[in-house]
Amino acid sequence: MSPERKLQDVCSSVADGAVIDWSALDTDARDQDARDLLAQLKIVSDLASAHRLIEDPVSAERTREATIGSVVPDFEMHRWGRYDLVEQLGRGTFGRVYRAWDPDLERFIAIKLIHPIEGVRDAVRDRVLREGRAIAKISHPNVVSVLGVELHDGQVGLCMELVKGKTLDEIVRAQGTLGAQEAAMIGQAVCRALSAVHAANLVHRDVKARNVMRAEGGRIVLMDFGAGQVLRDTAAAHAGGMQGTPIYMAPEALAGAPGSMATDMYSTGVLLYFLVSGRYPFEGTTAEEVERAHIRGERTFLADRRPDLPAAFVAAVEKALDPNPRRRQESASKLMLELMETAELIHPEPGPSPFQQLAAFLAKNSAVRAATFAFAGVAILTLLGFFNSFAYGFTFGLDSTYLDEGPFQWLGWGIKAMVAPLALMIVVAIVFLVLMEVVALVRRVSHPVDEWCRRAGDRIARLVRRTGFTPSSAIACALLAFAIAFDAWILFWRFPDLVTAMLWSIEDATPEMLSRLAPSNFDEQSAYRQTLALGVLLMGFGLFKAVQIASRRGERVRSILIAAVVAATSFNLVLMDFPYRILWWNEGKPVTYKGARCYVLASKMDSVRLFCSSGTPRKLELRWGDLGTQTPGEDESIFEPFSRPASK
Repeated sequence: MSPERKLQDVCSSVADGAVIDWSALDTDARDQDARDLLAQLKIVSDLASAHRLIEDPVSAERTREATIGSVVPDFEMHRWGRYDLVEQLGRGTFGRVYRAWDPDLERFIAIKLIHPIEGVRDAVRDRVLREGRAIAKISHPNVVSVLGVELHDGQVGLCMELVKGKTLDEIVRAQGTLGAQEAAMIGQAVCRALSAVHAANLVHRDVKARNVMRAEGGRIVLMDFGAGQVLRDTAAAHAGGMQGTPIYMAPEALAGAPGSMATDMYSTGVLLYFLVSGRYPFEGTTAEEVERAHIRGERTFLADRRPDLPAAFVAAVEKALDPNPRRRQESASKLMLELMETAELIHPEPGPSPFQQLAAFLAKNSAVRAATFAFAGVAILTLLGFFNSFAYGFTFGLDSTYLDEGPFQWLGWGIKAMVAPLALMIVVAIVFLVLMEVVALVRRVSHPVDEWCRRAGDRIARLVRRTGFTPSSAIACALLAFAIAFDAWILFWRFPDLVTAMLWSIEDATPEMLSRLAPSNFDEQSAYRQTLALGVLLMGFGLFKAVQIASRRGERVRSILIAAVVAATSFNLVLMDFPYRILWWNEGKPVTYKGARCYVLASKMDSVRLFCSSGTPRKLELRWGDLGTQTPGEDESIFEPFSRPASK
């Protein structure tokens, strides 16, 4: 076959993601141009493998393994050598981890079996064994203890201690980001582990949150040496292709350089960055996007995500993340010393508050969470019903003897008062969500619109950064300012007369005040409730987005801001809810007393409470016998006599 035909076949294999024996091709290619082209195609193949790793971890995993040979089909294993494989604990890029029983030690251990490869060369197998044995010589409390490396039935495996605990990735995603104090302490433990690894003439090459475990008792353990490599073994590094997790890899490693202490320092810097922010300095959904972000310098500095962190801690992390490997810490011990100095400058942080402990507990149990939300909803509705009844009794002058109500009655009034506002909120929310989907569709089909939206977002982000606030804190501050302005507008400009009338006793109110409560003023009354309902919806949605953005970015919104926004939202909810009975349940049976038209407000036993629109005083308490034998009329609003004629 001609060289040109072979190169065409290689290009097709790269495009199809097929297995390629690069070492054989290097031998066959005698022309320098052909060898250069093959080297470039190999880089493209490695990047494609990393891309598939993100989109389809299982298939990409097999593709990466196939850079040396073809993978043996998966099969259920129950025994390997003398070990009984009890259960599979996990599956990684380079192999599977099992909990196994060691009959010699009479204890459970963890065994990582490197994926079996057909046609593997003896030199590669020997290198894996040599590196595994080098790892087994490392004895350090922060490094998982490797009990040995063995070869059975052509498959290499690492026998390790069984560590019980959670990975740092699980901890951050379940409990939120860490403080500088805790992150610095973890970073020191990781650096001590890397110092031991480097002293054994090894580099880890895959330091990340999923490969660092906090064992029961607090011990930090560096695990998973599947990507490990002997220092200065350049040929072995290139033979294995790009190994590691792209989002954690140094720019030189993404470009194909072999692993080194500098690349481990960079990965440790990304790990620390993730622990305190929940994000990464360079982000992308594929290896190509991450590499392009490195080339373009699209890096988000740690201070932009967490401006509250101590400067010394930020400086140590940013130095480890320097694109130039020569400017990073020259060793793990150097980074450890910088983190130790940082920890001394940080005051001990308080433990989680009772509220945070409760939130963490609820996050773990869906049934308890559902029951808690249901209880909170009932409690809120009951409280709103209480405010409703209290305002009704105060305005109409009804004490507890006439208005004998308890929690169940309050819950009923709370539910009735929220039916109409909730219906309005749901309709507005649906319309808003539909509009958002329409905007998203327009952005997908129109590049100019999408570009304009991106630029507008960037401008807003730059303005926010200039204020010194994080995006979530900026939203919380904007919500607080909106709540203050909104309440001032409601109380002092748009509905001041209506609010005054609702908060005034009907006995002392002027006819003008009472006319605000009459049926003829229905439009203003409805506008009042609808406006407040929309305000509550906007503040609730804004608060949700602030907390959501803070969670995604690993930011912390000041508790005083959250409390202030919650208080403002609750205040508007009460403003909206308390006049429900005053405005829509103000009916009474009309009677005549001493020639004046009166209304029966309430009754008990043989007593009755009247409201006389034209009498003095307006509120009277009589016996039923004082009304004679007259029959009360049909229910009507007690404010009907104060209705103003409709304007023409």
